Amino acid sequence: MNPETKKFPVAIASSSPSWGGLEMQTLISARELAGRGYRVHMLTGRNTVLEREALAVGLNVAPILTGRSLSPLAVLSVARYLTQNGIEIVHSELARDLWVIVPAARAAGGIPALLTMGMQSSVNKKDPFHRSLYRYLSHVFCVSDVVRKNMLKRYPVRDDQLLVIPRGVELERYTEARSVRKETRRELGLGENDLGVVHAGRISRGKGQLEFLRAIESVAEHVPRARFFLVGGITAGEEVYGREVEKLAARLALGDRLRFTGHRSDMPEVLAAADLLVVPSASEAGGNMVIEAMAAGLAVAAAGSASFLELVVDGETGLLFSLDDPGELASVMERMLVDRPLRESMSVAARRRAEEHYDRAGRTDITEEIYAGLVSQ
Repeated sequence: MNPETKKFPVAIASSSPSWGGLEMQTLISARELAGRGYRVHMLTGRNTVLEREALAVGLNVAPILTGRSLSPLAVLSVARYLTQNGIEIVHSELARDLWVIVPAARAAGGIPALLTMGMQSSVNKKDPFHRSLYRYLSHVFCVSDVVRKNMLKRYPVRDDQLLVIPRGVELERYTEARSVRKETRRELGLGENDLGVVHAGRISRGKGQLEFLRAIESVAEHVPRARFFLVGGITAGEEVYGREVEKLAARLALGDRLRFTGHRSDMPEVLAAADLLVVPSASEAGGNMVIEAMAAGLAVAAAGSASFLELVVDGETGLLFSLDDPGELASVMERMLVDRPLRESMSVAARRRAEEHYDRAGRTDITEEIYAGLVSQ
């Protein structure tokens, strides 16, 4: 984009009360745009982690989203905020917020609205109410082709509205993290000859923590040097599942070979310190953690489903396994941990793939071009 192009006020919206990949990516997008000179306004829910994190990095924050489908008061509040702050683009990072964002954008003079879609739906949403929302959107950024296909099947959208733009990463950040690999390994309790195996993600049914634990029971026996880490906090509302995970972990009796770290704000360092990332999720739409692992130069064992088929080059940057075969995950993990040359060649190939396809700067370049085209109309 021409650097002389006017940098105008932009609103990035998400009412999400959670703190995971989607919310982190929302904040990263906002910071990237702010770093390029845009006057970014974050529209969030009140008392959310996203609100606190956005304030902490110096962004303008308006906690005026309710997260409810229909809220006339929220529509009025958002419309007033958009008008008063001269917002020229409003970009929602959460589909349910469209019930507020779209009518507010209309009421504020027809401000262009976009959506980033990072999830799939199993419900048909081609009813008149959804048609009125999605018809207004200029573009929908789909984080994977899996999401694009799901939207065409389930949502009232046109193919020319949809752009496949994978979540990108700041590659330099992961390069820097590798320089402190030894220090991070010591902090994690990894010895020089230990093999660090990481499962990262919110503890939530569908993320595969139980599958990971069942697999490592066998791996721990056959690979004595392996040390296992569950990184991530329990998702709000999924405390019952969290207790299931904790009970199974206790039953394995692996002692200090298995560690729950909770949420970590230094994932580039954690991934750079590890030897293998395991992703047994059944239906990831975007696969953020796989992209981050590749940027960190880390080989990946991932379920052969959903977006992982787009991200992982099987046998080159990692290995795919079937969730239908309970023993396959364990055998894939063992193979990658025992075969160091294989693991290291995959690590190099993974980093190269991240550089070629998932550089954050390229994603933001596309976003800038779309924005500029909308405000010049």
